[in-house]
Amino acid sequence: MSAARARRVLISGASGFVGARLARRMIERGDEVHVIERPRHGAAAPWRTAEVMRELRVHTADLLDAEATRRAVAVARPEVVLHFAAHAALPQEIDEMEIFLNTVQPLVNLAAASAGCALFINAGSSSEYGYQTQPMSEASLPDPTRVHDIAKLAQTLYGTYAARFKGVPLVTLRLFSVYGPFEHGRRLIPRLMLSALRGQPMKLSSPDVSRDFIFVDDVVRAVEHCMDQGAGVEGSVFNLGTGIEHSIREAAELVESIHGRPLPLEWGAVVRQPWDSPRWVADTTRQTEVLGYTAQTSFRDGLAATYRWFAEHIHRYEEYGQHH
Repeated sequence: MSAARARRVLISGASGFVGARLARRMIERGDEVHVIERPRHGAAAPWRTAEVMRELRVHTADLLDAEATRRAVAVARPEVVLHFAAHAALPQEIDEMEIFLNTVQPLVNLAAASAGCALFINAGSSSEYGYQTQPMSEASLPDPTRVHDIAKLAQTLYGTYAARFKGVPLVTLRLFSVYGPFEHGRRLIPRLMLSALRGQPMKLSSPDVSRDFIFVDDVVRAVEHCMDQGAGVEGSVFNLGTGIEHSIREAAELVESIHGRPLPLEWGAVVRQPWDSPRWVADTTRQTEVLGYTAQTSFRDGLAATYRWFAEHIHRYEEYGQHH
């Protein structure tokens, strides 16, 4: 694929955190950007895409509805499909059948409808690896600790199956801990930002829990890289991380440094969760050597950019007040 030529790109999950950044970048590239949105039934328009809505071609379909998905894709005729719709991995999500249905079925339906596209990128998750004591490679034996993680693993396995046996040119990018503008307000980095900008007390577990934090714009650049590289990676799974581990204490200290004042953090106020694995860092060997991509943004630079964005858009997070 040529980087210069405008393409028809279809994004699922464009109203979400990563999807919204992807939609903006595809518009900047000059691509013809189509998005699939579920029927709103009176719900408010998605705020993350409100500013660019006039530049998006919106198709209304529930990805759980195979026929509606097929019709939407037939109208969009995408050359590239970016499947970033996801079931939120939040503690209050406890309906196991719903988690499976909303994680796996959308990919089954969208992949079936998109068999004629040139490239299909599926968003996986590092949570598929579960409990690990070493850096996670694509060959690591998964040891999921939550139903959500099992569902994401099933999604990835189906994607590989669709690439091998159904002719879908699909590649899965296994995202590690993505952070940045537009992230959900109950996630770690947004909560640190709200703690800094509002002086809002924040309860945390162990400061030694670590993650491989990757800035959202590096994820977007990796997607672009796949699009511009063209064929050759279909059926593959690639970690998408930095290969560098940072503890939550380091994250908090960096935010305090950027903010210029201490944050009202309450360490040990939350029980350490069973999914907080001893190690949580990507082995980026295949990402670098096969995919040919390396994340570019340092953790400090990414946090500083995120802090500036949150300072400007703090009103978007009014619902995450003191009682959260």
